[in-house]
Amino acid sequence: MISLMTGRPIFNTLMKLPAEFPVLAEPFKRAGWRTGAAVANSVLSDEHGFSRGFEDFSARELATLQWTANDVNRHAAEFLDKDDGRPFFLWLHYLDTHFPYTPPERPWHRTAKEVFTP
Repeated sequence: MISLMTGRPIFNTLMKLPAEFPVLAEPFKRAGWRTGAAVANSVLSDEHGFSRGFEDFSARELATLQWTANDVNRHAAEFLDKDDGRPFFLWLHYLDTHFPYTPPERPWHRTAKEVFTP
C-alpha cells in the first residue's frame, strides 16, 4: 500500500508512510477535489499516515470487528451523499478477498484425473 500511495517501490517492512513522500490524494486535494477513503484494513490507519490528503477518512480501528464490503460501501455512500459539485477522488480498500474461502458442498465428487483429463 505504501507503493500504491507514493508511487515508489518499497521493498522492506515499512509500516508507516514516510512523511517526506508525497501521497496519491494530496494533488487531488490541492487541485480542489473532494478526497475520501473507506479502509477496512486497520494497519492502513491515520496513525500510519494513510489519511494524508484525505478530507474524509474512515478506517477500521485496530482490535475492532472486521469490516466487510458492506461496511466499506456504507462509508463510501456517506461520502458520496455529501456531494458538493466538485470532482472527487475516493479510495476504497476491501479485505473480503483475504477471508478464508469455503466452497459450497457439491452433490458430486470428481477426482483430479476426471477434472483435468480431456
